[in-house]
Amino acid sequence: MSPLRQGRFPLKTFYTISVHGLPGAAVPQKRKEVLIMKQFTYTISDPVGIHARPAGLLAKAAKGLDSTITITKADGSKSAAATKLMALMGMGVKTGETVTVTIEGGNEEANAAAMEQFFQENL
Repeated sequence: MSPLRQGRFPLKTFYTISVHGLPGAAVPQKRKEVLIMKQFTYTISDPVGIHARPAGLLAKAAKGLDSTITITKADGSKSAAATKLMALMGMGVKTGETVTVTIEGGNEEANAAAMEQFFQENL
């Protein structure tokens, strides 16, 4: 199971250079920053699951947002970008199954709220 699904956020490593008064005396310093993202889980209640109509609506809604949105099955077997209609349908998510929705970049707070509302109204 990936660290993301275990509730931990992945770390990115950045290097900074600090000069200690002498030309050419740069010493690399390593620091870690947490990659922040929003995510939520949702259990599909649509009687047919994620089929053509709701997948099309989801792709259209996701394309209108400035974040990268990924849908992952709870068992981790499949995931797809929310903007890809055929990939969403290919996941084969049925009623009663749980998915994790991950929102990265852009206005994550507003986009996460919009996606949660979409899922409640359409799936």
